Amino acid sequence: NAQYYLAMSRFKRGELILAAFEFSKLIKNMPVSEFVPQAQFMLAESYYELSPNYTLDQKYTKKAIEEYQAFLDFFPANTNVAEAEKKIRELNDKLALKEYNNALIYEKLEYYTAATRYYDSVVEVYHDTQYAPMALYNKISLLRSREKTRDALDEISKFLQRYPNDQRAKEMESLKTSLENLLSASK
Repeated sequence: NAQYYLAMSRFKRGELILAAFEFSKLIKNMPVSEFVPQAQFMLAESYYELSPNYTLDQKYTKKAIEEYQAFLDFFPANTNVAEAEKKIRELNDKLALKEYNNALIYEKLEYYTAATRYYDSVVEVYHDTQYAPMALYNKISLLRSREKTRDALDEISKFLQRYPNDQRAKEMESLKTSLENLLSASK
């Protein structure tokens, strides 16, 4: 009981690392306490508040996602489930944006292999974010500029399969036809 209130007072005073420590101590030392579900949620909230701008190191962002996920796994009927799911989506968006911007930087620096890897990471790891179709679109453009027509066609097919309702789908359809014609003409 006192442990929970100590952790909450740390949280309210903005002592987020100490609050996270106190919440995790409560969870570890008193696993049957009635405060454990709220402590788990507040542990995640502490890391959420510590999560910095996407351009900086994202260790607290990843830790927040991990703790929200633990909360969802252990307390799926809790009233804070919707809030935890919303925050996980928000934090994943932040991580995806970081990867996406890294890809753009590498592409601008003409480190095309690195750019491709970062685009792939966004598409595969953060597939449910708004940045995934953008990353795949940019990867296709990069492959075309590097004259990797067959690879670009494979990625266009992937784009159309994964994002058939995306605003760029029609453009991808016509590009696919154009590249297929180009390949068949060169045979």
